[in-house]
Amino acid sequence: MRLAVLPFANLSGDPEQEYVGDGLTQGLIAQLGRLHPAGLNVIARSSVMRYKNGDTPVDEIGRALGVAFVLAGSARRAADRVHVAAELVDARDQTQLWAATYEREPAGMPALEAEVAVEVARRLGVELTPEEQRRLTGAHRVEPRVYEAYLRGTYHVSQNTPESFAKGIALLHEAVAIDPAEPLAYVGLAEGYITLGHGGAEQADAFQRARAAAEQALKLDPDRAEAVAILADVALYHEWDWAKAERLFRRAFELNSSLSMTRYHYAWYLALFDRLDEAIAEHQLARDLDPLRALNTGWLGGLYVYAGRFDDAIVEARKALELSQTFGPSYQVLRLAYSRKGMHPEAIAAARRYVELNPSAGGVQLVTAYALAGRRDEALKVLSTLDTSAARPTPVALMYVALGDTDAALRWLEACYEAHRATLPWIRTHGNGLEPLRDEPRFQELLRKMNLPP
Repeated sequence: MRLAVLPFANLSGDPEQEYVGDGLTQGLIAQLGRLHPAGLNVIARSSVMRYKNGDTPVDEIGRALGVAFVLAGSARRAADRVHVAAELVDARDQTQLWAATYEREPAGMPALEAEVAVEVARRLGVELTPEEQRRLTGAHRVEPRVYEAYLRGTYHVSQNTPESFAKGIALLHEAVAIDPAEPLAYVGLAEGYITLGHGGAEQADAFQRARAAAEQALKLDPDRAEAVAILADVALYHEWDWAKAERLFRRAFELNSSLSMTRYHYAWYLALFDRLDEAIAEHQLARDLDPLRALNTGWLGGLYVYAGRFDDAIVEARKALELSQTFGPSYQVLRLAYSRKGMHPEAIAAARRYVELNPSAGGVQLVTAYALAGRRDEALKVLSTLDTSAARPTPVALMYVALGDTDAALRWLEACYEAHRATLPWIRTHGNGLEPLRDEPRFQELLRKMNLPP
């Protein structure tokens, strides 16, 4: 059974109140994701937010997201009260299955989210387990100033600009300072810092801060699926503790099976150990839970490249570009697949498009495409203009392999190890194109240092 929580409309008329409806939307997605993990899949925030302030018919939304049911509504903050209207609709025939209105103090919103989740589950015929009942009925009141700072903080973090991110993190720290015993703020901080850790700079300090915040959230609430998921992420990309990562991923899915980004990261954990069939299935589930996010579709194509399914990779990369023309890695996947198929003009064209979006990452792909096409002089000309300092480990190594410079590839990977670059372990994955390096003692030594099998 699949459900989407559409963005709750802001009826206040004040753009500064957008965070109220957005926070309620995210809270309901989280609460519903915790219910009956084996039988209820809830679409991720990034896909449903495409329908914010829109007038797309419910049946059309249902088809686009692949869901049978939609929860929608509105929220309005007035003084010290929040007015909420909610309705559950069958997206197939637009029949209203349930509707209700609520009025609460801001401190009571987490409990309201749990109350709505229970009602939705009942209307959908989802039988709650005793553990799910315990978690929902245990929803507590939050100190109003903490909840306000948490909502504003997570809203600003989600806006994806350096200025808004800094403002959001400051607000979440403010929430922690007001009430250090409230797990909500720690979860928000952990999610913010893990986003920073996956940014271009791959800041080690961000992973450490994410871990500290997530651990504190779990001390206060051991069943916080989002906090467990963040610790799994840290174990995978920062600690390189493979057994710990898999254990935490599995625990996160026990608590909430609808964590799409966690499914995405788990897919790449599986790929790291050449469990490609499992990885592809997991990645497909991530895509199904967040179908309008280009990352989930584009990088599924990346797994298809590793599996030697180049035509499937091209199909997925093109689908991702239909979702977002600015998602540059789609062009990287196209370049990889076209090069492997010997379609060098198409590979070069894809790399050139990537350069338009990201001169550094795209430039690495263009050098590689030229080199594999036998156009070495053009490859070297582009290389002479590149700054690869922020580039990912594997693409740059592939570039040097294409140029026939094994020593440069190994020196680059050794430098990435010294810098503890988060994605370095994936040099191990078979099918990634680094086969010419695999038998090199220096390459095998890197794998040993990362506790990876040959």
